[in-house]
Amino acid sequence: MMKYFSALLQVLIFGAAIAFSITSLQPSITSTKNNTNFNVDNALVHVKEISQKPHYTGSEEHALVRNYLVSELENLGLEPHLQSGFSTTYFKGLSIAVPENILAKIEGENPDEPALVLMSHYDTAVHSAVGAADAASGIAAILESVRVYLEQGEQPNQDIVILFTDTEEVGLNGANLFVKEHPWAENIGLVLNFEARGSSGPSSMILEVNGGNKNLINHFANANIQQPFANSLMYSVYKLLPNDTDSTVFRTEADVPSFFFAFIDKHFNYHTALDTVEHLDVHSLNQQGEYALSLLNYFSNTSLANLNSTTDHVYFNFPFVGIIHFSTSLALGFIILSFLGLLLLVHIGIRKNRIDLKLIGKSFIFILSSLLLSFLIGYFGWKLMAYLYPDYSLILQGFPYNAFSYIIAFVSLIVAAYFRLFYKYSKILSLSNFLPAAIFIWLVLSLLAYLYLPGASYFVIPAFFGLLILTSLVILKTNNQTLHFIISLPVLFLIVPFVHFFPIGLGISSIFISCVLSVLILLLISPLLYNFRLLKGVAFLLFCTSLFFFGRAHINSSFNSSQPRPSSLVYFQDEAQNKAYWASYDPSLSTWNSTYFKDESEAKAKINFESKYANRFAHFASAENMAIPTSIVDVQKLNETVNQKTFKFYIKPKRNINRYEMFFDTPISLSNVKVNDEIQDFGFEDDALPKITRFLNYYVANQEALEVEFTVHTDEAFNVVVYESAFNLINHPDLKVPERPNTEIPMPFVLNDATIVSYTIPFL
Repeated sequence: MMKYFSALLQVLIFGAAIAFSITSLQPSITSTKNNTNFNVDNALVHVKEISQKPHYTGSEEHALVRNYLVSELENLGLEPHLQSGFSTTYFKGLSIAVPENILAKIEGENPDEPALVLMSHYDTAVHSAVGAADAASGIAAILESVRVYLEQGEQPNQDIVILFTDTEEVGLNGANLFVKEHPWAENIGLVLNFEARGSSGPSSMILEVNGGNKNLINHFANANIQQPFANSLMYSVYKLLPNDTDSTVFRTEADVPSFFFAFIDKHFNYHTALDTVEHLDVHSLNQQGEYALSLLNYFSNTSLANLNSTTDHVYFNFPFVGIIHFSTSLALGFIILSFLGLLLLVHIGIRKNRIDLKLIGKSFIFILSSLLLSFLIGYFGWKLMAYLYPDYSLILQGFPYNAFSYIIAFVSLIVAAYFRLFYKYSKILSLSNFLPAAIFIWLVLSLLAYLYLPGASYFVIPAFFGLLILTSLVILKTNNQTLHFIISLPVLFLIVPFVHFFPIGLGISSIFISCVLSVLILLLISPLLYNFRLLKGVAFLLFCTSLFFFGRAHINSSFNSSQPRPSSLVYFQDEAQNKAYWASYDPSLSTWNSTYFKDESEAKAKINFESKYANRFAHFASAENMAIPTSIVDVQKLNETVNQKTFKFYIKPKRNINRYEMFFDTPISLSNVKVNDEIQDFGFEDDALPKITRFLNYYVANQEALEVEFTVHTDEAFNVVVYESAFNLINHPDLKVPERPNTEIPMPFVLNDATIVSYTIPFL
């Protein structure tokens, strides 16, 4: 009976350790009755004020938020000012906007020293997001941290710049404007940037740096941050993804490094009308404040002149320790030494008749079969879920409302299956023959990580702890469960959080990664599973847990007022055809927009408006032509030579336009680009852009006219197709489109709730 009680206690402690590996990633909120510490309640006041309504660039609310932020900086005793002007960035076309950045400075004792920048953006995504997390939380963290810092009464060593950028959501134009045109940008040493891609969860530190990160990680580790969440695996994954932030502009345009901080849980709220203060996790906001205040205190008295390095470090956080880091080359050394140590232990084990190569071979078969099975269940299991619940595709973030239930369900199923199979095979394969194969798999994984995902090469550490257990088995002949349990804890603290975070960061379709990672973890804690009396019972319990959470996911699969359905609708007027249409991106129509598509049109316009996921309209229906007036357009040919023409293109709105999108009807290469008489340099050789079909996106503010001059390298005539959009569909007096029911929200990442007019401009 005592042995069963011991096994049950082991399960409970192990479960608590798994829970702690995730909950320890965020500091607790300290209740303060004075104004000398970061106060999350003060920060929440700012979030509430900023995120009352959508405030995308050019909107009326955008100006109100700007005025509020200027006022708050003045209340802190600072002297804020605005920086505005046209800014052009490039990504497969020109992105043009008129940002209005907000700036203030805390003057340092040595103004010639490189300055520290505290940065977040105050615009929201177009056009329905209210931005409590993204990025009112970052603004609030900075305002409250600066308040605390100023009340300490100390003068920093170097200047501290507070920068609230504009138009981050439409092309990083505000950061681009600051870096290229503001005089303060000439002497910046480091940027602290605060972001969000969800509305809860631990905030991860990510680096933007050219060259090595050694010096930055040294400083971060020494900054005495309470419970930081940072690891070089997420840093390496981030560099592979097509996600840029304002920090990217500082790195690419000015060679200024950045720390940026973002939380990503509840990704389904990202860029939606659900990104409200009610959905914002105060623990996430508090952690942003912990980063901001700790690093502000640290770097205000630290020189920022020598942050560059040629050496990369791998790094990770560990409970009660903080940040552990070492060079990537040292990680390679650990991998090589571990391979050699494993070979030596196997050699000794064979000589002492404790290891059998044939049984190691059988262990490999079991392990590889388990990994393959976990991949197949995760990959095709989610394919099945997506087939059974097609409306999940409406959540463009790739993380449906019930995704957390699926994570638990799939992982529980995989662990249950592994336990059941392991119970059978452990009677055939002794621990001393199983563990070498498990360690070898981990070392191969670590080597592949070093070669292709260097930030993950610290995965050699769990393998190293496995070697310690193998040493005790082969050389010392000890099989102490307590020792095995203690040695297994680092595996949980280092790896278990990724089982949770990969499906959040990469989308629930990547659940197969969590499934495979779960088996990899089980391989190294296998010493605890041998002679574990409750193995079959725990496997059955986990199987029941899996069924419960699959059932819970099913029950919560429907849309309702707390889990609203994303939907889309636009009015589209085609001047070339003299026709008008209703259009929707929705694969399946909702109760709100289906009334407009009772008689669907066969017209399938080949429109590819800018969107994060390259969505196209799925439904068209004829609509009454409202004869919406088009903009004033003027085209001038300035010069023509053999295979080369120079044009000046002018456009001015006749109605309240929010965005222009323009496409060439054939791929064209541009050079000598000027926007409102300002020469644009995008860093291409010979100043010639690659051939593009997307000409430009212009995000209009104050209804300002746009003038673009450019040279094309062709002697053929071509056309530019213009789409001008106003986000006034719901409020348009003639269209009379009703508000959505509370069970629906505007679909994010697409051109939505807009009246669109298209027409063609010939360039001869």
